[in-house]
Amino acid sequence: MFVDLNQHGVKPARSLRLFYDGRDEEARLSRAVADAIPLFRDMTDFTRSNLTAGSRKLFSFSNLHTAVSTLVAEASLTATAEDPGLAVDFWNAVIDNMPDWSAARRREVAPSELRRDTIHAHGIALEAIAVAGARMMNEDPSGWRKSLLALREIDWSRSNVEAWEGRALSNGRINRSRTSILLTADLISRSIPREEDDAGLR
Repeated sequence: MFVDLNQHGVKPARSLRLFYDGRDEEARLSRAVADAIPLFRDMTDFTRSNLTAGSRKLFSFSNLHTAVSTLVAEASLTATAEDPGLAVDFWNAVIDNMPDWSAARRREVAPSELRRDTIHAHGIALEAIAVAGARMMNEDPSGWRKSLLALREIDWSRSNVEAWEGRALSNGRINRSRTSILLTADLISRSIPREEDDAGLR
């Protein structure tokens, strides 16, 4: 495939290059995570890096790959393509707390509507969740699954300008810069109830 494309001067999309790169261990791990998780397997576009407005997929493989690689690196996980372990556990736990994603897989809502109306149907959310999730794992190795419940409490709607403008949004448009990803991760992290907060309520 790539020989034919190269002969005609066509550069394949990053998602496609990653998907077929059997030598890249990180790419192999990302494929293993996608294969192990039905929602990612069904709702990831493995050929395009930029989804069209009407795409029935939620994420591109390049976005998923970046998120998986970020989680593994920043949480120092010993995950491989042969044994993806905690990487799969983490993303399954995330999906459990993102009901809109599951609704899209069940065709109860169109991915295009989620992209139009929410932040969490964009690659920046995947990457920010990975950053915040790595922090959870590092700070509370036994309690990060409970911490992910906070994802349900976040108002992910793009109309929530107070939360997202200057973070995931710039003048109303999705901003996927590294700074925006980190600011979005910070918001997610601040949404997690702390033990001292709970103690103050008692």
